[in-house]
Amino acid sequence: MQQCANDHALTFPLGANTVLKQFYMDDCLAGSETEEELLALCQETKTVLALGGFQLVKWRSNSFRVQREIELLPAEEEVIVGPAIETSVLGLNWNVSTDELAFVVKSLSASKEWTKRSVLSITARLYDPNGWIAPFIIKTKILLQKIWKSKVDWDEMLPADIKENWLEIFEQIPLLKNLRLPRWLGYSSRNLIHLHGFADASCQAYGAVIYLVAIGEREVTSKLLIAKSRVAPIQSQSIPRLELCAAVMLSDLMKRMRDNLREELHCTEIAYTCWTDSMVVLGWLGHETGTLKQYVASRISTIQ
Repeated sequence: MQQCANDHALTFPLGANTVLKQFYMDDCLAGSETEEELLALCQETKTVLALGGFQLVKWRSNSFRVQREIELLPAEEEVIVGPAIETSVLGLNWNVSTDELAFVVKSLSASKEWTKRSVLSITARLYDPNGWIAPFIIKTKILLQKIWKSKVDWDEMLPADIKENWLEIFEQIPLLKNLRLPRWLGYSSRNLIHLHGFADASCQAYGAVIYLVAIGEREVTSKLLIAKSRVAPIQSQSIPRLELCAAVMLSDLMKRMRDNLREELHCTEIAYTCWTDSMVVLGWLGHETGTLKQYVASRISTIQ
């Protein structure tokens, strides 16, 4: 799921009625630049799905006008709209009144005997589809790698130093629910869009992040779009090679985001800039791949 480009949004879980039982599908999150377009989308979606026997069972919208219009639909359709405090959408919480997305953090119980199994069980609950909490998630990935290196069994207590590191992370997990991100990326088809991506690496991990900059007539906004992180391989790698891996990751993310935006905005080109602070990587990019070692050449070719 991506943050929506439109300032008027709605979400609706889908369901199909049969003679025997009712089947439910997942949520759909959509938006439009105007309320008129959003209402037309509601009616079109309802009509098209009805042809296949699917019935919309509830709605959420951040537009009061759309809320009033949808409430005119038959009551038997169980339409629910309006500024609920929070509603679940695609694995995240959406605060309709503030139009913000938040992370779902389930209650966690501390354990007296932390093991590899219990740590993995908790870290697997951190659902972050767009990498918005990548700086925190990478800490858990690095710790899990240390646990694997220690070669402890699944139900064996963690070494004291690893347990201490884990407790620091565990105590911070409940704080993630306080993080709020705007659903609307702050741009429309009338804005100029420029994507800025950054790649970086350390001896422990590497990652990439992309921000969307929307340039309007009166203001310029910048919003976090997507991020990704990965731990460094167990076999030691040089910092320049890890910086190169980060650059490859960024080029892949940038291609996907540009393709998505081109399709959404019906345009042929999206301006972008990719940044790295590695002079070695910039030097490699300026060379012909035939003059480089195979490891470097294959990744430079991917970026190019």
